[in-house]
Amino acid sequence: MIKKKNNYNKLELEIKDLTSQMQEEENQLVELNVEKKQLEEKLFTLMSELKIANDKCKEASKEYEVQREIAMKNSNAIQQHKYLLKKLTEEISTNEVNLAELSSEITKMNNGSLAAKEKFKDIDKRLPDEQKQMALKMDFINFKSEECNRSVNELQTRYDQLTKVVDPGKLNNFHKHIQEYKRLQKKLETIVKDKIKINEIIEELEVKKRLHLQYASNRVNTEFGKIFSSVLPGAQACLKQTNEEDITTGLEIRVAFNGLWKESLEELSGGQRSLVALSLVLAMLLFNPVPLYILDEVDAALDLSHTQNIGKMLKQHFKQSQFIVVSPKDGMFSNANILFRTKFVDGSSAVTRTTCNQT
Repeated sequence: MIKKKNNYNKLELEIKDLTSQMQEEENQLVELNVEKKQLEEKLFTLMSELKIANDKCKEASKEYEVQREIAMKNSNAIQQHKYLLKKLTEEISTNEVNLAELSSEITKMNNGSLAAKEKFKDIDKRLPDEQKQMALKMDFINFKSEECNRSVNELQTRYDQLTKVVDPGKLNNFHKHIQEYKRLQKKLETIVKDKIKINEIIEELEVKKRLHLQYASNRVNTEFGKIFSSVLPGAQACLKQTNEEDITTGLEIRVAFNGLWKESLEELSGGQRSLVALSLVLAMLLFNPVPLYILDEVDAALDLSHTQNIGKMLKQHFKQSQFIVVSPKDGMFSNANILFRTKFVDGSSAVTRTTCNQT
């Protein structure tokens, strides 16, 4: 009996222990269910945010494609107009040479025509006298064959001279050249009108190009200054036109520290120049965004404070963007949403994934 009682007590204790363990496990299960529900809610929220971000990325991609197609069309149109303008200019030059040759030939023909007219006038003036002389010489009573033959020879000589001055074949060519001249003149007028239209189109495209350049420059300049001030507190940066009246001449980068503007980027340290370049690239990316950015050790030459500032700047200015950043420094890690670490385990690379609770 004593042995059974001891066994009973022992079993009772075990039952109590098991009951206690079951109660603890039930409590843990309840806690896990609560945590699971919280994680599911958080996952749902993140999925919603991810969907919104993806939609915005798609919209940005579409807008980028539209702008890129517009730019390509404008560029192609400019190239086509330039090519057509070159062809028309060459044709105009050729036509001008032809017109010069025709004008020279017409001048020669006009000179020949004037000489022929003078000859005809001279003949008209002398014709009455010749007729009177012929009438006198036709007096058969006093007819002399020698004088008649001499008159015939003189007339034949004059006729031969006139035929040398006025060539019927050249006269026909003269009329043909006149018609060709008029045809080329009309064609030249058409070409000149087309050239004027092409120049107007080129000027219009040039105006649009300058407006787009000015707009892009202003947007990038604004973001450039904000980003540079974020990664390097107390500093300023801006883009300045080399020619205030013409943006196409170029832009220069100006940097100031504590209100003192530097004359040249040569006065900056290597790390400061790296931050200037990174800020300008990121400012251009903000103006023309893409769905995903990859930065590979952009902070390799920077100290820890600058690395931390870059991480904070990315979270502040690129809230709707996705970044894959490769960095060996903890300053960048502290600003990550999801962290992948690589390390060697037993001679092989191992990757661990950590979700960081960033707000």
